[in-house]
Order: sequence, then C-alpha cells, then structure tokens
Amino acid sequence: WRRASSSDEALFARANSSWILRARAASPDAWASLIFWAAASSRFARFSSASSKRFLFSTSRCCCLKRLRSSASCFARFFAALASVACFASSAANFSSQDGSSATGTSADALRASRSARFCSLAAAFASAFNRLRSCFASSFNRFFSSLASIFFCSFARKSLRLRASSFFRRRFSSSSMSRLSSSVITAGSSKTISGSTGSGSSGSESDSDEDDDDDDDEDFAAALASVQRLDEKSRAGSTVASQRDIGTPAAKPTLTQVRPEVVDDFIRNFLIKVGMSRTLDNFNSEWYDLQQKGKLAEVYTDTVPDIYVRNQDLDERVVALQQQLDKMRIITEKAQGTWDKFRKERDFHRMHHRRVVQEKAKLTTDLQRLRKHYLSYEPTLKDLQKKYEVAMKEKMLTRLERDRIKARVHTLEAQVQQLQAEKAAATKAPATPKPPRPKRGADSKLPPRDSVPNPYASLTFDPPGIERYQLRRTFKGHVNAVSAAAFHPHKPILATVSDDATWKLWSVPNCDLVMSGEGHRDWISGVDFHPAGSHLATASGDRTVKIWDFAGAACAHTFSDHTQAVWDCAFHHTGDFLASCSMDHTTRLWDLSSLRCRQTLRGHVDSVNACAWQPFSNNICTASGDKTVSIWDARSALCVQTFYGHTNACNGVACNARGDVVASCDADGVVKLWDVRTVTEIGTIHVSTHPVNKVCFDRSGTRIVCAGDDGLVHGYSTDDLSSVLWSGRGHEDAVQGVCFDPADTLLVSTSTDCTFRIWS
Repeated sequence: WRRASSSDEALFARANSSWILRARAASPDAWASLIFWAAASSRFARFSSASSKRFLFSTSRCCCLKRLRSSASCFARFFAALASVACFASSAANFSSQDGSSATGTSADALRASRSARFCSLAAAFASAFNRLRSCFASSFNRFFSSLASIFFCSFARKSLRLRASSFFRRRFSSSSMSRLSSSVITAGSSKTISGSTGSGSSGSESDSDEDDDDDDDEDFAAALASVQRLDEKSRAGSTVASQRDIGTPAAKPTLTQVRPEVVDDFIRNFLIKVGMSRTLDNFNSEWYDLQQKGKLAEVYTDTVPDIYVRNQDLDERVVALQQQLDKMRIITEKAQGTWDKFRKERDFHRMHHRRVVQEKAKLTTDLQRLRKHYLSYEPTLKDLQKKYEVAMKEKMLTRLERDRIKARVHTLEAQVQQLQAEKAAATKAPATPKPPRPKRGADSKLPPRDSVPNPYASLTFDPPGIERYQLRRTFKGHVNAVSAAAFHPHKPILATVSDDATWKLWSVPNCDLVMSGEGHRDWISGVDFHPAGSHLATASGDRTVKIWDFAGAACAHTFSDHTQAVWDCAFHHTGDFLASCSMDHTTRLWDLSSLRCRQTLRGHVDSVNACAWQPFSNNICTASGDKTVSIWDARSALCVQTFYGHTNACNGVACNARGDVVASCDADGVVKLWDVRTVTEIGTIHVSTHPVNKVCFDRSGTRIVCAGDDGLVHGYSTDDLSSVLWSGRGHEDAVQGVCFDPADTLLVSTSTDCTFRIWS
C-alpha cells in the first residue's frame, strides 16, 4: 500500500483472479457481477499501468463474450451495468480535469478545500450509480459491490485529495474487505446451488436476506462517507496548525507511523491457515462476516488482539522449537551415555586385564628369581658331577683296556688248556663219558643270510584299490579308551585292535563280532602285529614290556621286559622267528622267539624310537625316531646301514611297500616323505596338513598311500601325483592314531582317540 498504483493493481488482480476461478461454478448472476467488474476495471485501468490494463481488458472480453453467447438475460444486465459505470467514469474524468485546471493558480488551502467539496459530490454521484447497479443484480452479491465501492472510493480519495483518509480505507478494507469479498462469493455460490436444487420454495427467505444485505451495504457506505468528512475536517485543522507554525507557533513533533496491531479475526485466520484447517477457515469466514453485517458482534470481539496473546503465541512457538531441540539433544545424550557406558566397561575390562597381567608378571619375576637362586645353588654340584663323570669315563676306558687285555690272556690260556687236554686224551686213548646237558629253553634261531629268500612281490603287479570311491561302512566302539593301533590276520578275516585301556581284542571282519580279548599289560598298549603263521599275537605296551599271546593256549606265551622305558611298536620277521620292538629308551631290540631272549640291540638314535618295520623278505629293519631321522639297520650285525635326513620334526611312523624299494615316513609337522632305498634319495614330499601325521601305510600295489593325522581325517594319495589329495575320509571325532589295509586291499581300517575304529570300503 505504499504506492497507490501498485496497491490498486495488486488488489484488482487478486479480486479478478478469485472471481474468474469461482464464477465457473456459480450462477449467471455471478457472471453478471464478473462482467461488471471487468467493465469497471477497464475504465479504472487508465489510472494504472499498461500491463494491468491489457490483462483486465483481455479478461473482461473473454468473460463477456462467453456469457453473452449463452444467456440473453445476462446481456441485458450487462448493458445496465455498463450504463452505470459510464456515468461514474464521466464523473471521475470531470473530477480529474477540474483538479488539473484549478491546480495552477490557487493556494494549497484553497485547492484542498475545493478538492474536498468536489470529492463529496463525486461520492454522492458514485453512491447513486452504485444503487442503480445493485438493483440490477441478485442480492447475494451486494457484499461484493459494497467492498468494490469502498475500494474505488479509497483509490479516488487518495488520488484526488492525497489525504490520510485513503490509508484509513486501505487499512479498513485491505484484509477485511477482501475476506468479505471471498466469503460473499462463497456464500453466493452455495446459495445459488442450493436455490437451484430446492426450486422456488426458498424465494421468500432470499428476499428477506436481500433486504438485510441492502441495509448493511447502505450502512457501510454511509459510514465510509462520514469517515471521509471527519478526515476532511482533520485536514483543515492540520492546515490551520500549519499556518500558525508559519507565523511562529511552535509545532508538535511529527507523528511516527506505527504498525497496526493484529485484529482478533485475522489472528484466528492466521492460526487456522498455519495449522492447515481450510474447511474450518471457510466456515469461520462465512459465520464471522454474516454476524458482522448483521451487527451481532460486540466491539470487544472486533478489537485488536492484546500484545500478551501475540507474545504468548510467539513464546509457544519458541517453546515448541526448544522442545524439539531438547528431544534431539536428549536422543544425542542417550547415545553419548550408551557410548560412555560402553567405553567405561571396556576401560574397566582392560584395567582388570592389565592388573592381572601385572600380577602374573610379578609372579613370574618372583619364580624366575627363585629358580635363578635354585640354579645357582646347584651349579657347584653340577660342576662336581661333571668332574666325576670325566673321571668315571677315564676309568671306564682304562677298565675296557684292562678287560680286553685280560680277555686276550684268557683266550690264550683256554687254547693252551684245550691243547693240553687233547694231548692228554690222545695219550690215554680212553673214551670219555660226558655228563648229560642241562635242559634249555631252546637254541638260538639262525639269522638267514642276506637275500636268501626272494621277494615274491617283486615280480607281481597288483591293481591299485579305488580309494577315491571309499565310503564309511561301519563304526564300532569296542574299547573304553583310545584305540591306538590295528592289524589284520595274514590269512583270515580277523582284525586285532589295541587300546589305551590295556586290552587287545580280535574282531571278525566285516561284521566285527568279538572273537577274543586279552588282558595282562599294566599300562596302555601302543603296537600290535600278527605272527606270519597267524598263531601268535605280539603287543607292545607302555609298561616297558612286549608280550607274545598264544591263540591255541589262549594265554600269554612269554613277556620280554629288557626295555627300560615304554615300548612304542613291534613287528614280526617274515620267517616268524624274530620280533623287533622299538622303545622310548632310544633303542630297537631283536627278540629270538626260539631262545626267548634278546639277540641284538640297535643303538644309534639320540631320541625315542617311535616306529619300526621290516623291509619285506630281508634282514633290514626301518626305524623312525624323535631325532628327525629314519634309519635302516642290518639285524645280523646290529649296524646302521643308511640314515635318511630331511624331516624338520619328530618322525612318528614308517612303512615299506611290498617290493621293499620305497620307504614312507611321517612327522609331527604333517609332512610325509618318500625315500628310494636303492639310490638313497628322497622321492617326494606330501604336505598333508598342519597337524601331526601319526601313521602311514602302503597298499600291496605300492601306488596308494594312506595317512592318519590329528586333524581327524584319513587322507589318500597316489605315488604318481603327490601334490593332490586323492581321497579324504571324514567321520572320526578326534585324532586318528592308526590305519591299515587288509591283505586283499578291499577294506581300510582306521583307529582313533574317540574310542572307535571305522571300516572304509
């Protein structure tokens, strides 16, 4: 409202847009009012800019042509409205021309007085023209024309008199007139719709409402004229004060323009618009303007909203915003609290762990100091023992030399005695009667000469078993403790198993019915082997003994107890006359089954001998030791023939193929190595797993190798391709301790720490 032209253009543009949208659903009377509005705006547009003039003319032309084509009655009303507007336009033009002609030679006071007089006459002429226009249209649009007249009146008042009355009317009709204008259109549209549907039954009520609206419009217009007159008087008083100020009277301070406070109805509308209650806003506007036109609203309801309510509303909005921020901060605080609790718990855990580590460190430091002191106390004793050991070794060497010398003298004396006896016997020539010899256990068996028996498997070729198709067939839990080893009968389908429960058992294969069991060892049993004839069974135990069991007598035939520590494994010679056993005492012993005594002791390993096996049809024994070596011994001379180096950890098992030219060994690193006996070289290496490999065995063709390890799996490999796994048997729940083929290579048996042995085929 700072400029008259811009305010009038904005006001007319808003009213015109609203009417165009709402008149499409209203009655023909509404279209007649729109035509009047277009004609009046086209006459008034000469006081405005060219853009608004073109817009209003185009709108009026379209609307008029559309309605004139459809209704003759609207056409007659249009001409009546046009006549009234033309009359008012001529008056306005006359008023403007007189104002321009009189502005040249008169004073400011006289000009202001003449303008007031002419404006009052113009207002009277406009009132009569407005009454004539109103009589041509339906009474439901009286409020619209009342607002329109007020807007025209304010605009011409500001242009003509340049008084503050125009600001008063703008303030009076800026928001309320437009709201009344929109509500009147809504009421008019709804009333026309209802009247069209109900028919002639509501004609009496419409006439009454029309008379009330006419009275309200007359009252509004009269109030507007009275307000203009009061403003004219105030302007005259202002001119008098100005003349006095020119004379010398001190003038008051200029009044500052203040922002008009918000009225109650605008306050409620703003609230409804803010919360989006459009239907409630329409009902409020209809009822509010209806009551205001009828004068039923008290002054207290139309007054401005007290500042305290406006301030309360602002404070409420700030409270809502602060509450939202508080909720966000509360969520952030809860997250921070949770994070802090988590960090606090982690801090407490690490602090407790640190304290425990400090305590353990202090304890270890104390133990180390105590052990250091204890070691220092033993150091003199160790030095004394070292000296005594050196002295004993010197004495031992001297004793050996003395023994050899005495032995040589004894042999010489014996030879002399024999010679003397022979001479005496020849002299007497009398036959001697010898005493009968004392009974003995038996004579020593004669060791067969080297390569005296040909290997029958050297010229035979066997088909390799299809271990890649092996599946688990049966699982038996025959012992109450870990099953450490198993062996097949050389001629019958019988399986022997030994366990850590100090028992051995014979099972029929494949049904695994119990045939025989034996008890006698005082500790775990780690090795088992059948006699080549199948009549005896040998077991090696942790009680430092090797027992021979006789199936015919169902009892223990003999016990060899020369080992000083636990015995790990045992194996029969192919002739059945000898038995080899290896022990933790770093030795391998050769037992004669005829004389029931130890014939040879193989010494050379510096750690426990964990496994032993005979080279087929020969006098050579293969041993695997904890000193990471595999050795081949000659049983006749008790000498080491060859030693294979290459393992990086303790060797757990050793096996020879049927031809006797390849030896396989396994160690605690999960590595299996193949050695060529003829060239004394390493053939290949198999990296089975990261767990120790406990047992390895060949099939009778010599092309398949099966390994048992602590990972609970049984792995099968081919000697042609050592890099890939040919088969893996899964089924055991714990470490696999032993594995062996049956003589026909149709079954594979594995024993495990889970107290079971399983049959694969």
